[in-house]
Amino acid sequence: MKKHRIITLLIILFIVYILAGLIGPLTVRHYRVKTDKVSGRVTFAVISDLHDTAYGEKQKRLIKKIDAAAPDAVLMTGDILDENSENVSSRALISELVKRYPVYAVTGNHECFTKAVKKEAIRAYEEMGVTLLCASCADFTVRGQNVCIIGIDDPVNGKSIETQLKSVKPLMSDTALNLLLSHRPEENEFSAYVREGYDLVLSGHMHGGQWRFPPFVNGLIAPDRSLFPDHAGGRYEKDGTVVIVSRGLAKNTSVPRFFNAPELVIVDLIPE
Repeated sequence: MKKHRIITLLIILFIVYILAGLIGPLTVRHYRVKTDKVSGRVTFAVISDLHDTAYGEKQKRLIKKIDAAAPDAVLMTGDILDENSENVSSRALISELVKRYPVYAVTGNHECFTKAVKKEAIRAYEEMGVTLLCASCADFTVRGQNVCIIGIDDPVNGKSIETQLKSVKPLMSDTALNLLLSHRPEENEFSAYVREGYDLVLSGHMHGGQWRFPPFVNGLIAPDRSLFPDHAGGRYEKDGTVVIVSRGLAKNTSVPRFFNAPELVIVDLIPE
């Protein structure tokens, strides 16, 4: 009888463990980036890989967390709109955010799935008042602080990352902080960002590797189904370049999230 109780208890604990991993609350993850290119704090809210996920009526839960951070701008790093969805929730979020903040975005692979999908995504962003950066630059200034925000398209239906980085090289600032928005953080892309000398790169795409077992495994599987991706989510630094990879906001994906709560990323630029 005692043996059966122990087995029953172990089964219950295992079920609790599984449920605890699968049901994760919306997390706000803060990163501080020190730089000598600002003399005062600049705060960005980073939205990535929403895939039309809803967070309450008219996205109230997500918007409340964004407002609590009081960002100077909202930066979207791709896969906010989804080619397989009506994008009601994504549009609701964007419509509210543009009333409150400057919003800058780049496309992800789901917004560039085909040329027709990309054209529709571009039209949707423009209609909603989002500044969409397609191998282009926006000079962002707040309280006397200048940030050069450069964005490139996802390469799935267009030019390669390397080709786009070469085309935007002349747009990089000699004095302001150079911030790159690019959907993909894989090893080849990561090396290219470092090689080009960006101060800060914001990315997504990896969904946190879907399954995580902190602190031992940061991410199990990449979107291309490769195992243990190098940059599944978090902060990475090399040769003066800081790359921050959001684990994304999508809750319903082909592979369930495990110990990998959806996250809103807040980045503070701090004077060094």
